[in-house]
Amino acid sequence: MVMSCRSTYEMTINEHIPENQNAKIYFNSTGNDGWFYVSKWNDVKIKEELYGDKKWWGDGDEVILNVPAGMSRITFDIEFNINNPEKNEPGNYKSRDVEVEYYFDAGKIYRIRGRLEKSKTLFLKRPTATLYIGLYDITSKEKLLEERRIPRSLF
Repeated sequence: MVMSCRSTYEMTINEHIPENQNAKIYFNSTGNDGWFYVSKWNDVKIKEELYGDKKWWGDGDEVILNVPAGMSRITFDIEFNINNPEKNEPGNYKSRDVEVEYYFDAGKIYRIRGRLEKSKTLFLKRPTATLYIGLYDITSKEKLLEERRIPRSLF
């Protein structure tokens, strides 16, 4: 369920590590980048601690994870809406348990965003989409570090 309430959720994974030895990772939930719901860091469940009892995404919601520098694996759900212009009906594309694994550098700021590439099938005249997840270094200027296609079976 997608709501229109804005919230910021921030979590520091290890409070005992100095801030300058962490990396900061942003997830901004928007119609263009997708709506994110972060659930795990390195297979440790963090959803309840991060969101409390909130069970939905809001347009404009922001998640900020402060993680120790080094290799991290972050698991999240992502959702996009795509409209069917022939029927004027929205369609939802959801992908569960998407993982991004990366060596995050201390003191750097990153953003994870989705990209939905839309197209139509000629025969059915229905919208189809391919989902990509991108990791950006936004410390000084936004730079795409990696992008990968999410397999169709995850939709």
